[in-house]
Amino acid sequence: MNKNMTRAITAAALSVLIFISVASRVTFADTGDCAEIATAQGNVTGVADSKAGVCSYKGIPFAAPPVGKLRWATPKEPAPRDKTLVADKYGNVCVQAPFSLLGSSDSKGKYEGDEDCLYLNVWHPAGAPKGSLPVMVFIHGGSNLTGAGSWELYDGTRMASLGKVVLVTINYRLGPFGMMAHPALRDAAGIEGNYFSYDQLAALKWVKSNIANFAGDPENVTLFGESAGGMNIAAFLLSPIARGLFQKAIIESGPPIFLGAPLKPNETAALDAAAKLGCQEPASAADCLRKADSASVMKAFAQAMTPRGGVVEVYDLNPVMDDVVVFKNPYKMFAEGNYNKDVRLIIGTNRDEAGFYAMSKTLNNKNDFEKALVDDTGYAKSGLGLDLDLNALRTRYPFESYKNAKKAYIDIFTDMIYGCPAIVQVWQLAGNNTPVYQYLFSKSPDEKGLLGDIGVFHSAELPFVFGNFSSFGISFSSPKNIKLSKSVISLWTSFARDGVPKAEGFPEWPLHTKDNPAYLKIDLNPAIQSELKKDACSFFDAAYRKTYSD
Repeated sequence: MNKNMTRAITAAALSVLIFISVASRVTFADTGDCAEIATAQGNVTGVADSKAGVCSYKGIPFAAPPVGKLRWATPKEPAPRDKTLVADKYGNVCVQAPFSLLGSSDSKGKYEGDEDCLYLNVWHPAGAPKGSLPVMVFIHGGSNLTGAGSWELYDGTRMASLGKVVLVTINYRLGPFGMMAHPALRDAAGIEGNYFSYDQLAALKWVKSNIANFAGDPENVTLFGESAGGMNIAAFLLSPIARGLFQKAIIESGPPIFLGAPLKPNETAALDAAAKLGCQEPASAADCLRKADSASVMKAFAQAMTPRGGVVEVYDLNPVMDDVVVFKNPYKMFAEGNYNKDVRLIIGTNRDEAGFYAMSKTLNNKNDFEKALVDDTGYAKSGLGLDLDLNALRTRYPFESYKNAKKAYIDIFTDMIYGCPAIVQVWQLAGNNTPVYQYLFSKSPDEKGLLGDIGVFHSAELPFVFGNFSSFGISFSSPKNIKLSKSVISLWTSFARDGVPKAEGFPEWPLHTKDNPAYLKIDLNPAIQSELKKDACSFFDAAYRKTYSD
């Protein structure tokens, strides 16, 4: 054997050994992989999951506690730490009404959480080199009223392990603590309200500054969020102050055209609540409001946080359209190309979004359906500005073509509130040559159980995205669900890696363009299809355009 061949064999053997060594470190977490990670505020030690090969860090503060003088103020830097933070348990959830699958309720005046709640959580494959992996930051939904990055559903272990990404989940201030716009609280920069958005931005800035030491690439960050979380991400596409903090985004069931309200109605709700708290004197209102206990604040805002309508959730307490982080006319801005075109996108919805809301309605017959139709289109007109022709709706969605009233309701309001706003946004993005992938999620997690008759409801995709099928006391685990979840995780994490979503056994997913209006139907039998709900969404787009063109 000559020397060149000997060198080649030796080099090959060394390469195999190095590969095995690296692979074993990524697969089997060691305590040392998760210890003494440096951040700008001090070192952090996490927990090693040897089975999954993942390090987790829970309850890392990304901002100072928003209490006292920092209540209703933009977030400030967290304090430095002399000692290592042992990040082995989640931080507080933000103050909110307890959540159930039937929705939140504060009718009994009971609340959970704490105002000291600005914490985030990180998962990464053990042994991955510094700054080497794509980063995914999840913004939870819940109408900006409920939710937390620490919910069992959002545990990042499986996504980090299977997708080889760094996953971050965050908290942000909710309800009146995140959205109250009271003139006495306006700061020197003119900021009033939208504190939840600034919390999210603070978390993203923390990620940019610190995530490299957790194996994440700060220049390859993908935001993904569901419902209000997706809407908040759409707002960041419009806002110049979010530029450079993320490169890709996935918007799940987050209709951007319905985010926010003018300042005046928000101020009216804030002034009414302040009066209930005895804080109506202008000169002392700010100090009085900041001294009120959190439960009293929540009770004072209970009416403003109560939604009207079924799927048409109209609130008195809203994000403020300030043209800084929430813009007055997202529909028009996306149509005209006034957004960050450098961000690649995945946008989609679930097949039966309104099914979740149909659970709480009486829909036994045609009379019930008619009442729901009139009521909810009325809320759409008064709260969202959408003036819809009821007879045209009845013609387009004839009641007789459905097997029951519930299915008729689900179809109309899925299209009107979720499906078509997302589809129209994809049309607008493609019209401005923005790289965008479109999907329709078509697999229910619960075909035969408690939620089976409401189809692929709002948030139904989340167990598949995270690979977690147990939450709120219900388990959706099944071999079919677990198999599809691995594919969905692959789609989401490959997109985060290089901007192209792909999964074994799935067809190649093309970009949606004007010439090729393709979308991926995500199901047990995935398929590339074309022109998703073109006729129905053209009908609703005429109403959106009439309402939001000016």
